[in-house]
Amino acid sequence: MTWLLLLLNDHDILLLHSPLKADQLIEAIRAGEWMPAPPYDHLLPTTQPGEVARWRAFRRGGLVVVMPHPSSRQQAPRFASANLTLNLSPRQRQIVQFLSEGLTIKEIARQLKLHPRTVALHIAEIKSRLGGSTLSQSVGKATVLGLCRPKK
Repeated sequence: MTWLLLLLNDHDILLLHSPLKADQLIEAIRAGEWMPAPPYDHLLPTTQPGEVARWRAFRRGGLVVVMPHPSSRQQAPRFASANLTLNLSPRQRQIVQFLSEGLTIKEIARQLKLHPRTVALHIAEIKSRLGGSTLSQSVGKATVLGLCRPKK
């Protein structure tokens, strides 16, 4: 059984499972042969009536992450339409890593020898670039996309 994270858009995320192995699941998704089981099958965006949008799939740790392919006619989520590793500066990647470890703005500022307001500005930019409305949502997206690794 494989767990998959279905990122429908900027706001809708589902955690599903499939009896297929991760590699088989990724192949089926890329070939357009995969659909989530009911009741979730109606949530898929379509390019034309009755036609399912193409999906992009990749592995992140033990999960298969599935999101609309940027070339589909549907508006792709902001975080899926760009190469995030290049969009986040090295300092922003450091900050998102610290956030994923549970550090506060003041603790991050001390670690990086920055003013807390500077850290807060970096966080606002991270949220904007990842398309997150909240800090938790942005850190969650960064984690799924492999931009940070939370402490276990």
